[in-house]
Amino acid sequence: MRVAGNLSSFANDREKADSYIQEALNISEEIGLMPLQTEIWWYKANSAVYGTNADKALALYQKTLEMSDRCGEWGYSSVCRSAIKLINEIGNTPAFEKLLIFKAISDILEKTDNGISHVGEPGYSVTRYRYEWEKAIIMMDLVFFIKAGNKVVDNEICLDQKETFEDFSFTFKPLTMTRTVLSDSESIEVTAGKFENCLKIGIDVVPSPDDEGTERSKELNMIFCGAKQIWFAPSVGPVKFIFDRADGVHLDMELSEYYVKEGNSDYFPLSVGNKWLYRWCEADERYVTKCSYEVGYQDGSKYYLDNYAYAYFDGSQEEYDALGKDHS
Repeated sequence: MRVAGNLSSFANDREKADSYIQEALNISEEIGLMPLQTEIWWYKANSAVYGTNADKALALYQKTLEMSDRCGEWGYSSVCRSAIKLINEIGNTPAFEKLLIFKAISDILEKTDNGISHVGEPGYSVTRYRYEWEKAIIMMDLVFFIKAGNKVVDNEICLDQKETFEDFSFTFKPLTMTRTVLSDSESIEVTAGKFENCLKIGIDVVPSPDDEGTERSKELNMIFCGAKQIWFAPSVGPVKFIFDRADGVHLDMELSEYYVKEGNSDYFPLSVGNKWLYRWCEADERYVTKCSYEVGYQDGSKYYLDNYAYAYFDGSQEEYDALGKDHS
């Protein structure tokens, strides 16, 4: 995100940032540099979302989508599709004004003879108010959290197989992930139905024992550390995810609806048009949450999953405003 990155110096000067963006757009149009134009329009659309201007954001995302499709920028296209779906769903409702966290992302998966890996995640997220329960909804991207290293799921399953990976850390030393194949014959019932012969994966994430990071960076690492359990149903995909985090937070997500084209028995079947919808099982009743995926594009071995997710406060405007005051 070249343009967005250069705007950091204008963080407190909206007029200067807008002037910079317009100048960059004029130059890119003069020289016919469409990928740069796509990035600029994408930035303008994001700015409209931050300002809760749903109609303006929708028009800008639609324009960006047209341009990104024309120049084959499938990551931008997928992010725009995710944002358009989110805005069409709640953009002109009171919920849009009371969003606490929302994301528009493209999860890029690559399918090879060995299995499926996670190779990219362009997009953006916005958190408006931070409060204690936000710890439980910061995990909005299920696909990102079920991978170990870049691995999502193998084609060949070896029971009790253990693998170790290094993962991102907020400190100077990487986190360590241990991935174990626990079972290939699990039965599990979730909102979307009962599934047999599921693959169950366990992932344990721990920090380095001799990490010398700051206390704040170590605290942030606890968001990613802990014990995960993932269930994959053949011909369906991920159906259940439990994460007992090292900071004491318990996360429980499950599949609530899905549409998958027939004829694919993979543990994560990828075809354009396949859809999955997830719900938080223990969400506070004051908040409405959603996490949605759809395979929007395929480019060779890569699949671009449109992912939008949100949580909004289902109470009065006065109560919503109080969240910011109580947890500032």
